[in-house]
Amino acid sequence: MRHRREVKGVTITKFAQFIILVTISLLLAGCNMPVPSAGNSSSEIPAYAVTPVLREFYTNLGSERYLGPPISAGFEYQGATCQYTANALMCMNPSETDPVKTLLSGIAWEQPECC
Repeated sequence: MRHRREVKGVTITKFAQFIILVTISLLLAGCNMPVPSAGNSSSEIPAYAVTPVLREFYTNLGSERYLGPPISAGFEYQGATCQYTANALMCMNPSETDPVKTLLSGIAWEQPECC
């Protein structure tokens, strides 16, 4: 026996009621989603300054134009001072000699197709 319910002259099955309830729930769930703004506000993306140890390296490589803005604070990794930018990871180890003293690693560049 099918479970039916009549609402204002229209017969609705339990399955149809369930589908309607799920649809309404999904539509309402999207109402609480944050809407991204066109501009970056300080509450959305924290602003970081280039770590003083890496400032000259960052400037010599084209600063924000090529590397993008800093997206992390500076941090220590295996004796080197490192910092992420939008397009790269910069590291400098003052105890090493050139050219090993500085490291630039791409993080957002497309990988070339290989053989």
